[in-house]
Amino acid sequence: SKEDDNWFYQFSVWKAECDKNTRMAIAEKKGLEKGMQEGLQKGLQQGIQQGIQQGIQQGIQQGSHQTAIENAKRFLAMKTISVEQIAEGTNLPIEKVLELQKTISANA
Repeated sequence: SKEDDNWFYQFSVWKAECDKNTRMAIAEKKGLEKGMQEGLQKGLQQGIQQGIQQGIQQGIQQGSHQTAIENAKRFLAMKTISVEQIAEGTNLPIEKVLELQKTISANA
């Protein structure tokens, strides 16, 4: 009958709309998951790169500082230039050079 045909048509339209919405939701979910994975991967790579760069910079700074301390100790042991000159030449604060001088004197 005409009512049955109309019902079947309406049901078909409703079912097609539901299927379309389901496919869209699944595609959106997959797209979000893929985007999050790619974003996480990029973020991790950038974080690792920054960590490596910071580590290198810190290593260089610590190495330079340690070299300055060793040089100051050598100059202090030579006793040929003033504490002020040693501080200026090694870029160490004068307080640090005085501290090193006390350590050297105590160990002598």
